[in-house]
Amino acid sequence: MPPSLPKDNLSPILGWLTGIQVLLVMDGEALGSHYASFGHGDQNPNPNSGDAYFGLSEFVRVLHASRFPTFHVTKAHRDTDINGAADIEHFKFDAVDLSGYDEIWLFGVAGAGGTANPMIDSELQALARYMDGGGGVFATGDHADLGVELSGRVPRVRSMRKWWFPGPGPLGEPGAPPPLGANRIDTTQRGAGETFTHFDDQSDDIPQPLRLRWYPYGNSTSRFISVVYPHPVMCGPRGPITVAPDHMHEGEVIVPWTLDATLSFAGENFIEYPADALGRKWPPEIIAWGQVLAETNTSTETAHTGDQTNVANPRSFGVVGAYDGHRVGVGRVVVDSTWHHFFDINLIGDPIAPYPKTLGFNASPDGQATLADIEAYFRNIGCWIARADRLVNLFPALAWAALKTQPLNMIVRSDHSYSYADTLHIGRLALENLHRFIPPCTMIVILWKYLVEGPVRVVPPDPWAGGPPDPGDPLIDPAPIVEAAIGGAVIGLERERARIDKLEPQEAAAEVMRGTHAGVRHGLRQLGDDMARYAEGLAKVAADWTSDELR
Repeated sequence: MPPSLPKDNLSPILGWLTGIQVLLVMDGEALGSHYASFGHGDQNPNPNSGDAYFGLSEFVRVLHASRFPTFHVTKAHRDTDINGAADIEHFKFDAVDLSGYDEIWLFGVAGAGGTANPMIDSELQALARYMDGGGGVFATGDHADLGVELSGRVPRVRSMRKWWFPGPGPLGEPGAPPPLGANRIDTTQRGAGETFTHFDDQSDDIPQPLRLRWYPYGNSTSRFISVVYPHPVMCGPRGPITVAPDHMHEGEVIVPWTLDATLSFAGENFIEYPADALGRKWPPEIIAWGQVLAETNTSTETAHTGDQTNVANPRSFGVVGAYDGHRVGVGRVVVDSTWHHFFDINLIGDPIAPYPKTLGFNASPDGQATLADIEAYFRNIGCWIARADRLVNLFPALAWAALKTQPLNMIVRSDHSYSYADTLHIGRLALENLHRFIPPCTMIVILWKYLVEGPVRVVPPDPWAGGPPDPGDPLIDPAPIVEAAIGGAVIGLERERARIDKLEPQEAAAEVMRGTHAGVRHGLRQLGDDMARYAEGLAKVAADWTSDELR
C-alpha cells in the first residue's frame, strides 16, 4: 500500500479536486460458461467445484482505497451479479446519462451468446457520443471471443484489441488467439522449485515480465537533454511497471489496421479516429508487450491448454494499448490483453490451489512489491483516461497535499520572501514526498494539462507527443519546470492557507485552484528569469570568445 496523504481538512478539499466518477461495467450470465462478480471470486475449496466464476474484489478495493485520485465507483452488471455486488443490474448504456461519468471500464466476460443483454446499436450510439464528448474508456476481455459481446463493436476499442473468434469480425477485425493448442498466448511462469509449469502457477507470486515502449525526450540538435520515459500508464512510484499477472491463454492487443473508418450506430455516423486542427491523426500505440513461453502445462485441468504435449509457439504480443484522444478533443482509451490481470485468482490467490498459491502475490515480500506495482497500474489507468477537464484539477490538489507534508508544513512561511533557489528547493522537497505515491510521469502529465488548458499559457515538454519537437521549439528539461511549478504553488498556497482552512470544502477547493494558479505563475516566472540570465551569460561568453579569435 502507498503511504497515505495527510489528513485533517485536506481530504474534503481533495474530494472536490480529485474525485473521478468511474463506471465499471461487466457482463456474463450467472452459471454460464464465463461469468464474474464485482465481489470475491468463487471461494469453494472443493477442487471439483471451485473456481466456477471470477471476482474483481481486489481491483475494486484498490480503487476505493485510492487517495489520489479519489475514485467514486459505480458497479454495473449487464446480467446478474452472482454475489449481489453490483450497484446496478441489467445495465444498459442508453438508459442512463453517461455524461456524469469521467471514465467507463468495460470488463467483457461473456463470449458470443454468453449474455442475455448483448449490446445494441442505440447503446453503442450512446457510448460513442460519450467517448467523442471526452469520456475515457478502458476495455479488456480474454482469449478467443471472450468480451466480444460488450466491446467488439465499440469505436476505437474494437480496433485496438482482437475480439472476434475464430474468424474476422463484421468489419474485417482480425481473429483473436485461441484458448487451446500451439497458437494460444501462454505466459504462465514456472513456479518456484517446480520442474513443470502448472495451471495454478497463475496464482503464485511470480509475475510475467513486460517489455515497455520507451519515449525519448531530446533530439539531435540538443545534446544536453536525453531522457527516456515509459508511458504514464506504465510508470509507477517505484519506477517503470514491468510486470503483470500471468495466465495460460490471454488475448492480444494490436495497433489498428486503419485509422480511416467511419462507424454507424442507430443512423448516426462516428469518425473512429478524428484528426486534430492540423489534420493529423494520432494512432493508438502498444505500450507494453509480453512473451509467449514455449512450454506445456502439466495441470490436470488440460481443458485450458489442449493436449499436455502441445507446446505453445513463442512470440511477442501486445499486452497494453493506449490512445491519447485528448490530442484531438475526444476521450482516451486503454485496452488490456486479458481480464486475468485484474481478477482475484491472479492477484490474491486461488482457494483450491496448493498453499501458498492460495495467497497469490501476498505469499512473499517480493510478491507484495509486485502487487503494489500492478495496483499502481490500475490507478494509473484511472488517472490517465479521466476527462481532460478533470485532470486540470489534479495539480492544484497535489500542491495542497504537498504543503501539508513534513517538512514543508513547518518550514514554508507566508511572511517569507523566497528566491528562485528556495523555490526549487521547496519543489524538490514536495516531489520527494509526492513521488512516494504519485509516479513522476503522472506529475508531468497533470502539469502539462494544467499549463496547456489552465490559465498559464506556456508550451511545456511533452515526452509522449510522438516524434521530435518542432525545430523552432526550445527543448527544456522537464525537471526544473516541475520543481519550479510545484515549489511556486506550495509557496503561494501557504500565503493563503490560514484563510483556506476556514472555508467550506467546495469554496476551499476553488481557492486552492486560484492560489495554485498564482503560485505556478510566480515559480515559472522565476525559472524564466533564471534561464534568461543563463542565456545572457552564454551569449557574453560567446561574444568574448569571438572577440579573442578576431584579435
